[in-house]
Formats: sequence, structure tokens, C-alpha cells
Amino acid sequence: MMFAGTICPFVNSPEMFVNNSYVDKDAPYQGSRIKYTCQDGYIFPDGDKSKTITCLPTRQWNFIPPPCEGKCNKTQFIALTLGLIDDWGAPQLSISPV
Repeated sequence: MMFAGTICPFVNSPEMFVNNSYVDKDAPYQGSRIKYTCQDGYIFPDGDKSKTITCLPTRQWNFIPPPCEGKCNKTQFIALTLGLIDDWGAPQLSISPV
């Protein structure tokens, strides 16, 4: 299928896949914008929940978002599970020296 005008790679192609996210549409035409949103429980490494990309006249997207990551690392998960920190990472108990 041929399209008139400049097109970028489709977001459902392997090179555009972003782990743990979904897109609002697949419109690969010049000037179109596509929003990647991380699934619940995930964020981009910089803490954002979503990223918007734009198809450039060069037939490339202005960038490809990095994979969405879990909101906490393994150490934070263990501490949260044990009740040592709250949802914001604040300590929930203090340890006094003996």
C-alpha cells in the first residue's frame, strides 16, 4: 500500500516498540504526533508517564522513547513489601544505635 507524502515507520513495527506502553494511534505521516503512555505501574526512566513523538520531513520520528520501567527497583520493592518505606520512599521506622 502506498501513501502520498512523507511517512515514518509505523509504531507497530519492531523498531518502534516500547516495552510496557501503548500508543494512542498509528499515524505515520509527516507532522503527525503519537503519544506513548506507560501501562499502570510503569513510568519512563525520567519519571514521565507519557511521551509524544513527531514524524519529521526526513521520514524519521524525532526520537524513540525508552522502555517504560517499573516504578520501583528490587530493593525498593522489598522495603515497600516489608513496610520499611511508604509509597513515596520515606522510611517508616528508625533504627537507634545500641
